[in-house]
Amino acid sequence: ADESEFKKIDRIGPYFAAKIINYREVLGGYANKEQLLEIWKLDIKKYQEIRNYIEVDDIKFTTISINTATVNELKTHPYINYNIANSIVKIRAQIESYGTLDEIKKSVLIDEITYQKIKPYISL
Repeated sequence: ADESEFKKIDRIGPYFAAKIINYREVLGGYANKEQLLEIWKLDIKKYQEIRNYIEVDDIKFTTISINTATVNELKTHPYINYNIANSIVKIRAQIESYGTLDEIKKSVLIDEITYQKIKPYISL
């Protein structure tokens, strides 16, 4: 949706429409509606008011290749901090390249919750 479509939803004005779109671009797409709660100033009350009017296309994501990305490229994603990015790159250097996405769980910094959070946004 674009800004005008979001503004048609009661309780979403230009401020939140822009925030929703901007965060979608930063993430690489929304995997679930609950990610809207990560937007600054969008609290649970507002989320509950708008959630029934929001649809998430959970198959279209912009991904980052864990086999080619640098630490700096990886850490641009909101769910991947410098330490995680550095760990992904160091493990890749040890194994030459990742064969599956879940191999990043070899990092002690990536538990199952973190992995599930970043999985939609990474590729081989």
